[in-house]
Amino acid sequence: MRDDKINLGKIEPKSIPTSTPGVTPDKSSFQSEMEKPSSMPSMPQAPEGVSPMDLPRDLHIQTAGPSIESLLAQANSAGGDLADIRKKLDTPNLKFKRQHQYLLRNKLLEANNHIRAAGNRMGAVMPDPAAIAHDANPIEKFIGYVTDGQNQMMAAKAQLQKINSNNKKLNPSELLLVQIKMSQAQQNLEYSSILLSKVIDIFKQTLNIQL
Repeated sequence: MRDDKINLGKIEPKSIPTSTPGVTPDKSSFQSEMEKPSSMPSMPQAPEGVSPMDLPRDLHIQTAGPSIESLLAQANSAGGDLADIRKKLDTPNLKFKRQHQYLLRNKLLEANNHIRAAGNRMGAVMPDPAAIAHDANPIEKFIGYVTDGQNQMMAAKAQLQKINSNNKKLNPSELLLVQIKMSQAQQNLEYSSILLSKVIDIFKQTLNIQL
């Protein structure tokens, strides 16, 4: 942290009747710092150090209150995110840096856990996590996580449709809990999709430099 500088050339006596002359601090350096643009990087400018704080995402919670219809819309949106992630993982010869592998793995697993928790809240029979070989490469593992998420989402969506067709009701507190879990899953999936886009951009830039 930089100490404030005092310009000794501008020492002037203050018109204080009872004390010795004071020191007037030089405010020019402080003012120049205040006028500088913020140094916080925007999302497109920080591909090398992507963190959850770089890509803030709002939870998709409706103020009007959740319903079966709104939960189905959330399920469809999350399913679209999973399909988009799966498509990006098909980029030929895609490679990840270690920090990106760690982030993507955590976000996909968190999303799957939230989807599974939402399905359990609704009484759905959720499938077991997909088996992934221990020696699988990063892309194969990520595809396995996405496949697991898609299976979990299909089970949750089927339960929502079943509840809707049978005209059953979930109490408001259960609806809210399911909505929160689905929103958290969406948040993680959206982050994963943006992170993958950045990783692909970095990968393409590296290829162009090598060529």
